[in-house]
Amino acid sequence: MNFGSNLAQVRKEKNITQQALSELTGFDKRMISRWEGGKTKPNIEAATTLAKALDVSLDVLTGLNQTASPEIDKLTALAKKLNPHCNLLFVTI
Repeated sequence: MNFGSNLAQVRKEKNITQQALSELTGFDKRMISRWEGGKTKPNIEAATTLAKALDVSLDVLTGLNQTASPEIDKLTALAKKLNPHCNLLFVTI
């Protein structure tokens, strides 16, 4: 997925309208629509503002949080269940 579709997905999951996100960030609603539609991409400052407003990391919006396999997702979930304060980083080669 790309930045625009990730932005739209996260915004909808959090039940935030484009208008509400516009008010939270100060960005014009039309610009948010253009970002979500993939017509343009925000600069790093705008992307950071969007991530903060949506309470997600930039990795979520850029798609860098996607793991390489379902097995890694299962291991991460199990580790967090066993120790909620555990932060794991899996690297696949």
